Amino acid sequence: MSLQATLTRTSTLKHPAVMSFAALWLVSAAILASKGNLGLLIFPPIFLVVCLALAAVTDRLTPPAPALAPAKARGGATAVATVILLAVGAVTIHVAGFHGIIPINWHPSGLTLMWLNPTLMVLLPGAILLALGLRPANLGLGAGRRPWLTGLLWSAPYLLLAIISFVLTGQPGPVRLLTRSLNSFLQNGFSEEFLWRGLLQTALERRLGAQWALVLASLLFGLWHVPSNLAGFGGDYVAAIAQAIWSQALMGLAFGYLYRRTGNLVAPTMFHVASHLVS
Repeated sequence: MSLQATLTRTSTLKHPAVMSFAALWLVSAAILASKGNLGLLIFPPIFLVVCLALAAVTDRLTPPAPALAPAKARGGATAVATVILLAVGAVTIHVAGFHGIIPINWHPSGLTLMWLNPTLMVLLPGAILLALGLRPANLGLGAGRRPWLTGLLWSAPYLLLAIISFVLTGQPGPVRLLTRSLNSFLQNGFSEEFLWRGLLQTALERRLGAQWALVLASLLFGLWHVPSNLAGFGGDYVAAIAQAIWSQALMGLAFGYLYRRTGNLVAPTMFHVASHLVS
């Protein structure tokens, strides 16, 4: 790594946004430990170390991320922010209802559920923002900087684990693996990346800069998982929030880094889908 790259990474790690995330992350670990959930403390540090190693390779594979391209929309930044906030609010209500936190049911059948996430996260906000004048490149759908190669690099550890699992146990089989990948792509991978990275992180970066945008989008992404965490903690909101920051927000940080580094949703989507193959 060149001296300039080393100085840049050191400066990034010392940024107040990164330091704030690190503090919250460690506090979350302490909360989980205090509640006896020691087993949950094992995977995230391993994940972090692997991601830092992959990021070092990625920094060599891809050029530095440039400034965001200008985005002009009818109604200006207020209209764009309104659309994004409505989309985030809608999927938050959906998740809370799905997990029984609030009495709202938007998913009467499996088919409806499969298409509800793509509709709320991609089709509706994407169509409105394009109609307002934004370009696909403003939504994470531009050419990018080696997104496919980067996505394959980051997905490789999960793909290897899936292969090892199949060799040792016969699961998941090829058909189940394909089905799980398609389901993850529609409900989690691309849909969530489009909303949380392509829309929210991009909008935050235009106002707050890359580091704060990455951290805030990752934290919100993590906290969005609190309803799904609650059942595992017997309704304990404190533990559910701690787990959301300790685990899901950390993954959001990795997804967000990939999006900002490659300028495209391909790499974070590939990594996101791969992470569900062995979950």
